[in-house]
Amino acid sequence: MAIIAHQAMIEQVVGVKIAWLINVRNERLATELASAGLPYAVVNYDHPLDVRRPSFRALRQIISVARHFTKLAPDLVVILQGGIVASYGGVLAARLSGVQFCSYIPMAQRSTELAAYRFPRIWDAMRSIYFRLICNYITIDDTQAANIRRENRRATIYTVENYIPVQNVVDIAKKDARVHLDLAGDANVIAVVGRIEFGQKAQDWLVSGLGSDPFLLDKFLLFVGDGPDSSRLQEMINHAQYRDRMRIMSWQADMDTIYAATDLLLVPSRSEGVPLVMLEALSRGIPVAGTDRDGMATWLPHEWRFPFGDIESMKKSIAAAWNDRSLNWRQIEEHLRQTMDRERFGRAFWQALVGILSA
Repeated sequence: MAIIAHQAMIEQVVGVKIAWLINVRNERLATELASAGLPYAVVNYDHPLDVRRPSFRALRQIISVARHFTKLAPDLVVILQGGIVASYGGVLAARLSGVQFCSYIPMAQRSTELAAYRFPRIWDAMRSIYFRLICNYITIDDTQAANIRRENRRATIYTVENYIPVQNVVDIAKKDARVHLDLAGDANVIAVVGRIEFGQKAQDWLVSGLGSDPFLLDKFLLFVGDGPDSSRLQEMINHAQYRDRMRIMSWQADMDTIYAATDLLLVPSRSEGVPLVMLEALSRGIPVAGTDRDGMATWLPHEWRFPFGDIESMKKSIAAAWNDRSLNWRQIEEHLRQTMDRERFGRAFWQALVGILSA
């Protein structure tokens, strides 16, 4: 999303110069930047909290990044953070160098909400300190802004909703898509798309709850993604009563066929930012049922949402989303129309940066 923000801003603002400084090991980002024709430099950087590496090595690298900032002398450094711990060395380097900086962060939940760490309360105490060391934030929706405010009441926070590119969707007939994917033609396909990681995404809870439930008799549960818990998920499916109604498929670069075969997208996660797969599905007219949290609470009608961990409520939400052809869809379509405005996105992001610089 940051790359799109870069491109959208330079299309509208004359004279702005943006340079990227990325980890040498982030090959995917380097490829995307090169493909977009955007200039970047690389630094060698280890996570300062990575216990597998000596902390003094990370400290030297933070000092090295700080020197890069000093040499570049930018008006503003934007630290890209998936969560508050991610890229925190960049925050420390920015503070060390004395440059003005902000965090662009899509997820600001507590560890107790993410179920991502052992001893989450200790992590939350540390994270609260991290949040307070950053004065300026850009985030993606009001829920995440509230999460940041909970940790740092004095922070300046700008909300810039994600931009959804208007996609050239390949028109594929549902029947053809299902033949291509070897899916049963008569079943209602429920897709669960995303990284297979039980702590956040909760695919294990889903299989445990539905694996022996007759609810699946006329449905097919398709997991699309890869991740550290893929083999464990496959083992759970193998031992489920309705294992023939579930399947895992690796992540696909071209999702058009997956979406064409899908009747409903399900987001059972403990936490999210604003899931791009949810927006992609909605933009294709595919209903979405999801937990009553984060970006799902912002985008989905109340009837389409369910409390995390409540299988029976989830089944009711799936039925409600499936059968809904009411005003809800018109409201979603209007929200989508606004977020598909690339000029709006670039302007809002630029205004956030100007606001931070002017403070």
